[in-house]
Amino acid sequence: MLPTLLWRCPICKTHDALTHEPRRFRPDLIRCRACQARWELKRVVGGPDFRLRLLDDKGPGEERGGVPPPFLAEWYDRMMAGLALTPIAHPAWPVAGVSAPNEELYLHSPQVRVLADAENPIFTTANAAPAPPSLGPLGTRPLGAGQLLFTSQRLLCLLAPPPAAGMGASPAAPAAPAEAAPTPPGAAQAPRALSLPWGELTSADTLTDAAFVTIFGERLYGFLLKEQSPLKWLAYARLMAERLDPAVQRRLHLGYV
Repeated sequence: MLPTLLWRCPICKTHDALTHEPRRFRPDLIRCRACQARWELKRVVGGPDFRLRLLDDKGPGEERGGVPPPFLAEWYDRMMAGLALTPIAHPAWPVAGVSAPNEELYLHSPQVRVLADAENPIFTTANAAPAPPSLGPLGTRPLGAGQLLFTSQRLLCLLAPPPAAGMGASPAAPAAPAEAAPTPPGAAQAPRALSLPWGELTSADTLTDAAFVTIFGERLYGFLLKEQSPLKWLAYARLMAERLDPAVQRRLHLGYV
């Protein structure tokens, strides 16, 4: 679907705003939920690209009166123009007991499933859930579900606490290293924080249209995103790589966006 590729509106620059409506016998309809711009998507017969024709322009003033580009590749270039690591405000940030002073938030995904390579020591004997009959993609096991945050210092996953024992729940997922203070008995459990510092990043890429896959040190972590494009997270990882020490940059493998 096109919103995986165009994860930011090329006109108003709003993230995760485009919708794709397939239509029989007519070009598909692309719509921005933020600025209400609409396009028709049509494959160029015999050509390598798609034609994305703007039907109306209700975006910022500088877009009005210009000649919109006809091809998808040009709209993609317009989407990527000016992309930068810009701090955002979000109710989930800062996280008490987890956020560091002056740590900035750049991306947030409220729903993500986390996978880790099956040999990761995070799956300790005491905490590991029973091994599944077969391993997941790239030899992974499920670690849990929660929120994913892209900050100025790390990739941070706030995993939901395991179900309480004796409640008829399935076995708990393995415990991630917790950074928050212990929770008093009877109080709501704090999320488990999986902290992956950017200085340890080795690789970042995408797998399918929903998975953002990383390697920190020698350990693989996969993040199955819901209603967000992994290409967005990869694009931000490439921007973050530009800030890292040159010695770290030389060892990095980053997928293309």
